[in-house]
Formats: sequence, C-alpha cells, structure tokens
Amino acid sequence: MADIQTSATALPTVLPSTSTKYPSYDVFINHRGPDVKDTFASHLYHRLLSHGFQPFLDREVLEKGELLSPQIESAIRTASYNIAIFSPTYADSRWCLDELVSILKTGATIIPLFYNVKPSELRWTGRYAESLKKHEQKGRYDHQTLENWKKALFEVSSIIGFELETYNGDEGKLLDSVVQCLLKMRRQAASYVAKTGMYVARYPTGLQEKVEDFETTVILQKQQSGKTQVLGIVGLGGVGKTTLAKELFNKKSCDFNTSCFLFDCRETARQSSICSLQCKLLMGLTQRNEQIDSIDEGIEILRRYLSSSRALVVLDDVDHVHQLDALLPIKDVLQSHSLILITSRYKDVLTSSGIAESSIYKLTGLHEQYSQQLFCSYAFLQPHPPLGFEYFVDEFCRACGGLPLSLKVFGGLLCQKKDKSYWEGQLDKLRQIKLPTEIQERLKISYDALDGEEKQIFLDIACYFIGEDRDMAIRVWDGSGWNGLVGLLNLESKCLVELDIENNTINMHDHLRDLGRNIAADQEDSFGRRLWRTTDDIDYLWQQSRVSA
Repeated sequence: MADIQTSATALPTVLPSTSTKYPSYDVFINHRGPDVKDTFASHLYHRLLSHGFQPFLDREVLEKGELLSPQIESAIRTASYNIAIFSPTYADSRWCLDELVSILKTGATIIPLFYNVKPSELRWTGRYAESLKKHEQKGRYDHQTLENWKKALFEVSSIIGFELETYNGDEGKLLDSVVQCLLKMRRQAASYVAKTGMYVARYPTGLQEKVEDFETTVILQKQQSGKTQVLGIVGLGGVGKTTLAKELFNKKSCDFNTSCFLFDCRETARQSSICSLQCKLLMGLTQRNEQIDSIDEGIEILRRYLSSSRALVVLDDVDHVHQLDALLPIKDVLQSHSLILITSRYKDVLTSSGIAESSIYKLTGLHEQYSQQLFCSYAFLQPHPPLGFEYFVDEFCRACGGLPLSLKVFGGLLCQKKDKSYWEGQLDKLRQIKLPTEIQERLKISYDALDGEEKQIFLDIACYFIGEDRDMAIRVWDGSGWNGLVGLLNLESKCLVELDIENNTINMHDHLRDLGRNIAADQEDSFGRRLWRTTDDIDYLWQQSRVSA
C-alpha cells in the first residue's frame, strides 16, 4: 500500500462549521467533473458508502465566476479525510484549485490520486503548467490567488499517494487500495482517541507500521506456546522503544485481567532500589501495598499474589540483569497467555536472562518519509515542508538518522523560524558532529540555543523536578526571580520537556535528563552547584568543607 500523508496529529481533523443546515462528512472527494465525476469518482463514492463512510461528492455544476458553495465549504471543514483526484484537466478549474487550497488549510489528511497524471506535473510542468499559464493570461485572478494555487499543487506533489499507472490502468484495483487505506486510517484514529489508553505521542508518525512489524516478527510467532510470553524491544535511546511499548499496551491491555506499565526501571532502580520496582509491580497488578525489604522476599510476595493472574506487564528501560532477576520470576506463576514486554538499550541484558533472540525485536529509526513528516510536524506544525525549505528538511532528517527524539528536538528548535540563515547556522552545528551515536552532543545544540533563565530551569528539571508537581516547581523558580511559567512553557514548545496535564507533572526524556545532569555536574556558577547524586554529592560537600576549613 502506498504511504499517505496524514494530518499532524494522525487523528481526524474536524473544524466547526459556520452553519448548522449542512450535514457533516468524513471524506471529501476533490475532483474535476468532466474527467471523472460520472466514472471513477462516482465508483469511489459508492465504494466508500458501502464501507460505512460518509463521503461528499458534489453534484452541481458551478458556473463561471461563481464562488465555492456554502455546502462545499462546510463539507471541507468537517471532513476528516480528503481525496484529491488529479486528472488531466484538473488545473483548468479554478474551483478544483480553490478546494485544494481550502483542504490544505484544514490540516486534515489528504490522499492524492494521480489519474492519468504524473505527480511531477503538479510542480508546474506539462499540462498543469499550461493551465496555470492560461489562468494568468486571462487576468481574472489576482497574483495572490495564482500563487496560492501554485503553492498548493507543489505541496501535494511531495505527498506519496496512488497512481493509476502503477495499477496498469486497473481502476478496480486502485479503488480497492484506496478504500483499504482509508479503513486502516480510521482504525488507527480510533485507537488514538480511546479514552482508556495512556497518552502515546503528539505525532505518532509511522507508529502503526512499527506495531504491525513487531506483531508479525515476534508476537504472532509465539502465540501458539500457551505459556507466558516474554518479548523484548531493543534499540538506541531515543528511537521510540517506550512509545512503541505504550501503543502495544493500549492495544492489548483489554485482553488481560490485569496490567501494569513499569516506567523507567533503570532510573527507579538507581534512585531508589530494585525492591521499589517490585513494590510498584505488585501495586500495579494487585493494588496491594506491601513493604518489601529484600529482593528475595519481593520475589516470593510477587509469586504469592500473582499466581492466578492473566497479566500484561511492561518493564520499560531495563539496563541490568539484576532488575530482570528480581521481576521475571513472575512468568512461572502467571496464567498462560500472559505477556511480559521488556524494553532495553542492551540486547545482552535480555539474552543473559534467558530470553531467546527470536523473541527480541530490534527497533530501528524511521524511514525517510516518516522522518520528514515527524520533523515537519514539529518545525512547521504541518507534515510537509513549505515551499523553499525542502533542502533544509532533507539535510536535517539525514543528520538525525531517523531517530525520533532528534527529529522532535530539532523540529522544536526550528519551530516557526522563517529565517533561512538561522536554519543554515543550526545545520552547520549539527554537521560538525560526525558520529551518529553521539546523540547527547546533537541535543546540546538545542540547550545552547536557550537563554540564561531557560538553561537554569532546564537543568533544575533534569536534576530535581522530573515527575514532580508543575506548580511547585514554578513557585521555586519564581522565588529565584525567574518567570517560571514562561520558562517552562518555552522549554515545552522547544520539545525539551513534556507536561502531563492530567497529573500536573513535568516529564523529560532520559537522553535529555542525562544531558542536563552531565552539564550540571561540570557547572558551578553564581547559583552554586546542583546536588542530586547521594554518594558523589556527599564527597563534594566533604571536599568543600575541608577547603573552607
């Protein structure tokens, strides 16, 4: 199936109508009547109806000089999905072009169908160039209108859609593919708006393909065993392991009697203890709050209370065999068909715990097209580059190597920046980092671009305020003479922190957290030195006391 451009949120975009007299539609069919209305467009319309969609296909013929009807405008505003059928005389029609401009303004999903037309013709070549030139020569339309049409055609030309030519002219097969694509999008949208699921991602670009690949690679191969499945997801930090695990958790938790997502095992074990991980797992699966004083005691308590559970468990960001030694024994007492999913940067941690390599999924970065969509969603608030920025988008995506975290952070750094010299400067900094594994050095470019107060707030969050109450942190910063709320929101807009609205807490990706702590460890200024590591900081205070004495 072809890769289709979706809206930034990957959810249906429904804008309020200015009138209540027209019904809402979920698919708008943008087409050139004389070319396809009574043939391909009509067949598509009835095929969509038979699959439960509410498509809009206008039946009236607009006269010369007439503006888009209120009904068409309302249909465009309410449609979640748009299908643009680019046929030979499409660009002859000002109404087709006006509709296309209006569609792009909504930000909703658009699926291009190239019907006896090549995508390159939308870049002002061939028949489309001739049509645009005729519009210009007639002198009926102002310069801005003509530029809007050209820009809209150019933007859609970069979206990979469906070409009749690739189906050897078989319209039936093309219709089947388009309908199946829409059905898949509708299923995806339903999964993201499920109120019971945890928040996954602002822009889940390419996520559904990763889910399907994971299920094909490991889950479907292991379903026949009847025992508790223990599966792993491994990959670089920032590649999206936790995001994939959250989506799988949302999708599958309804199939189990109980479930628990144990976040950030690495940091929890370091800051507290492995026993605290056992306590959290017990509480998550049974709602029991038991004191656990040793790892062996924790194993026995978990075995005792989980023996009758058919459970889904996610152990996120495991980095040591000792953590799995303390948690994995539950697999022997859980009911059959339970599932334990582990994310880690280190495959050897999983294999050393007896997990077969065939049960471990290696998550890689995003493909080129998805990388561009994700980067553009953060940089331009739309999933494709505006005219004139294609080169910069290609270069940044190439430098980020498909790593979602890097794409997100650099997109946030460049968000709404229109000055191309600024883009060139940031790109030069990124190019100077030669090794693709030096992720922290890449991310530090975004830190360096912060102002003084923003840097201090960023370091405070990395050291003290992850998972803490947002309002409390803001009061601390305000007490230091900073504008805490403005600084925090600026960091969020630059994708350096995330705000959990439901729990009113501050979150930060572990790569960014480690970057901040490394910077703080080497920094001592008028604010003093941040202390958060028990052993190292006691040694530091001891040395300072000796110097003072």
